[in-house]
Amino acid sequence: MKKLFYHVFVVTGFTVLMLAFYGSMFDSVLVSVKHQTQELEDSLVEIEFRDSVEENNQALERIESKTATEETESVHKITGPILKDPKTFVSVSLLNKTDMEFMKRMKHRMDERKARVKENCKQLGLHHNWKSMRQSLISSSEYKAVMCQIPKTGITMWKQLFADLKEIDFSVSPENSGQGYVTRYFSKYQISGAERDKRLNDPDWLKMTVVREPLERLVSAYRSKIEPPTDPGLAKLAKQIQEMYADKTDPDYEERTIPTFSTFVNFLVTESPMISYRYDQHWATFSKLCQFCDFEYDFIGHQETVQEDSEYFLRLVGAPKRFSLPHGRQNKTDHDMAYSYYSTVKPIDRVMKLYKLYEEDYILFGYPRPSWFDRLFSEKQNDS
Repeated sequence: MKKLFYHVFVVTGFTVLMLAFYGSMFDSVLVSVKHQTQELEDSLVEIEFRDSVEENNQALERIESKTATEETESVHKITGPILKDPKTFVSVSLLNKTDMEFMKRMKHRMDERKARVKENCKQLGLHHNWKSMRQSLISSSEYKAVMCQIPKTGITMWKQLFADLKEIDFSVSPENSGQGYVTRYFSKYQISGAERDKRLNDPDWLKMTVVREPLERLVSAYRSKIEPPTDPGLAKLAKQIQEMYADKTDPDYEERTIPTFSTFVNFLVTESPMISYRYDQHWATFSKLCQFCDFEYDFIGHQETVQEDSEYFLRLVGAPKRFSLPHGRQNKTDHDMAYSYYSTVKPIDRVMKLYKLYEEDYILFGYPRPSWFDRLFSEKQNDS
């Protein structure tokens, strides 16, 4: 019996040991299989992930391409027909929301100005069907921009900007420095004749100009060209104005060689043909100088909004960001200075006559009647 029990014990123990041994091996195999299975699953996930990334990249490229196209089209809608090639617009793909809003707002401003000129030219019957421009132009072949010059509208700053666009450095030679040389340079190289008209009629060129509050411009012209005269021709004209239009009852008449502003206004309202281009462009009307009713301009700047307008212009032509409009003189004519000059005009009714001479410019470019008008004429009523 003991022998049988011992035999059973041995067999059972051996079986248990065998089961334990093979169980351990099975567990190892199972763990190994599980590990290999996990590695396989990870590999499959990685493969799926790589495929997904590649597909996502392809999809992203398609989205970016579509977005860039839509963005370019959006920019073109904002900037207008000037930019036919998106490569010419430096910031097409870099415009942020603020830039886009600026371009949209500025395009709206320019569209309003152009529409006002077009509508009022029609209403006032100012079309002359002239095919040739009489006024001199400055241009930038590099950026395909051409500008009709209107003196006393900050034109020297714009000439300097066009010189900068041409990469001309006037400071390299001492005799070439100063605003005078910039003017002389463009006087020497300004375009005229057939080439001038060709660029004005070429849709690939941006046609632009800048205007200013008309009667303030007249004060500026008087201050810089008559008081005192700046060249022999104007000196001769100033002398003629003094001799022919000055008030001879003025106690200082005999000693005065430079006409007063009142005398200058008398000259303008008496000799209205002298307003025309044939005599002096510094006080010729805008409509006569740049023929707004015969040529369509893409850009009409106002000196009163010159900083924004100039920035918009530079973006339109695709100029690098390092360019900007130079600062003008600090003693420019403003509303208060204009009033101080016009208040010296006698009789004061001549100021209204003068306004009538330039009324077309006020209407064409949306300038309201001067804010100091009511003040000026109310003082006249109080004096009488």
